[in-house]
Amino acid sequence: MQNTTNKPKVFVVGGPTASGKTSLSIEIAQYLNCPIINADSRQTYKELDIGVAKPTKQELSSAKHYMVSCWDLSRQYSVADYTNSVYPILEQNLIDSNNIVITGGTGFYIKALFNPLDFIPSANTELRKSLETILKDQGLQVLTSRLNLLDPLSHLKVDISNPRRVIRAIEMIEISGRPLDELWGNNSHNADLPYDIHYFAIDHDRTELYTRINKRVDIMIESGLEDEVRNLFKHRDHLALQSVGYTEFFEYFDCIRGLDETIDLIKQKSRNYAKRQITWFKNQLPTEWLTTDEILNKVKTINERSTY
Repeated sequence: MQNTTNKPKVFVVGGPTASGKTSLSIEIAQYLNCPIINADSRQTYKELDIGVAKPTKQELSSAKHYMVSCWDLSRQYSVADYTNSVYPILEQNLIDSNNIVITGGTGFYIKALFNPLDFIPSANTELRKSLETILKDQGLQVLTSRLNLLDPLSHLKVDISNPRRVIRAIEMIEISGRPLDELWGNNSHNADLPYDIHYFAIDHDRTELYTRINKRVDIMIESGLEDEVRNLFKHRDHLALQSVGYTEFFEYFDCIRGLDETIDLIKQKSRNYAKRQITWFKNQLPTEWLTTDEILNKVKTINERSTY
């Protein structure tokens, strides 16, 4: 069967935390001799390492990586900052290698790259300050409730465990007066993109995935996650740190719970986050859920057809 297009290829490896995206992406990139673009919002920060499962130095040296440790915690970054940074990288590398791998669990970033928002309202300083005050004084639950009142389908559009995503979603809805579903374009213009996109995620039995998550958390603890979070204490109000693995240790430092309970809570919240990621990718992107070997074989088949 011949390939129907000679467009460059973008291979997206998305899906839940701890599913093995990093190692598979490196294997694909080595096979295709192409670079990898990170699509994990927290791995973009220089100061975050253990708690975000950032690729090791050895992994980073195994294939060229972009958008890893490129920003610092001195400011907040948005999905627009991400897409504006990635587009020139994407375009240049597709010219050079005709292939590229994008990997990460921040589905919102991936969707924004290839299904751009028809209308992204500019941030409103007063509204942003108000929402951040609510977050600080009343907690994330109050904001997620507000978001769900504004747009009942929003839990499928944003990661409601991530304060930054929730705040930005509320901003977009309140400033535009439109639900997120209207702000997102439909997928019909994908055919007009200058490259072919193939979306994959590694399919694990739920029990196996949860075992992988628990093991990853244990490795993070052994690798010094507690010290990493302690060193970031002065940045605790940064939205990137109001996420799984960091908030629980900040609360531990505040003597809200003990160490063992903190570790168990990180595991539980990580499992819950993975479940939401799976739901998001299944609802928002045309993702193929396959085993690692099946994905690699499919990539090889696509690549071979493109040479005919």
